[in-house]
Amino acid sequence: MGLFSLSSFMVERHIREMALRNVISADMFLFVLLMLSEFLKLAALAFIIAAQLSWYHVSDWLDNYSYSVSLKWLPFAVSAIVATVITMITVLYHALKVSVVNPVEILKYE
Repeated sequence: MGLFSLSSFMVERHIREMALRNVISADMFLFVLLMLSEFLKLAALAFIIAAQLSWYHVSDWLDNYSYSVSLKWLPFAVSAIVATVITMITVLYHALKVSVVNPVEILKYE
């Protein structure tokens, strides 16, 4: 499941909670922070697993060449930063889209 659809699913799962927080005038920042923390934990776990596997396989692949090239940490750091930024943008998009919806529309069928 892709990041976009997973974040949409998770935000839709918490939509009633967001509507109730909005009705009692709670801060939407905490809701967005909760969603971000969930996804950043998942992204960090995925990066740790992927970085270890790719370091091993790329090092093994580079060792087969006659002119040895050492593997640097910079591409892994850049990919972690890019993945974090994409995760934050995607989750913020869904969370802010839901936070501006009228809570009456969400809660009228409850």
